Amino acid sequence: MLPGAVEPKASPLPTPCHSTQEVVIKVADTALNGRGPTVRADKIGRWLLVLATLSTVGAFFYGIALMMDAPDSRIWVEGWRTSAYLVFAGLFAILAAAPRAHRGLWELIIGQKTALVVMAAVVGDVNEARQSGLIDLGLVVVVAAAYVLCRGWYGWRTSAAEPTGDQPSAGPAA
Repeated sequence: MLPGAVEPKASPLPTPCHSTQEVVIKVADTALNGRGPTVRADKIGRWLLVLATLSTVGAFFYGIALMMDAPDSRIWVEGWRTSAYLVFAGLFAILAAAPRAHRGLWELIIGQKTALVVMAAVVGDVNEARQSGLIDLGLVVVVAAAYVLCRGWYGWRTSAAEPTGDQPSAGPAA
């Protein structure tokens, strides 16, 4: 290099050893504020959500077994709870696939599961409350950890592609 010449800066483009998914995650998140989740944190958070999804699917199959043996007085409650397992498995899967694309979904899940933990603690030894409360407490911990690792609150940010007040919209004229 010649004396006084400025050394070129390293290219901001990713190195070829990164996967396309890692690059997309990094570019999309750092575009928001330059401090998006690391690829490792994002992967760990997503795997926690996959674990929550698979565990909830397992609970669904266990719920089917409970429904088959349930007396008439509990069949509706068991059916309602069992169908809720599929709903939550789907919600966990949606978050695992796109953790920063859904406003409020994280917060609704964490809020509902936290409410069940509090209710279980309040009612104490009522049928199944202690066991279900502990399971839901585990889910709160796992989902909250995934929320932090994936920076789930980024879902509340507006997309850079959305028009602001003085920019023309690409949509139909009003």
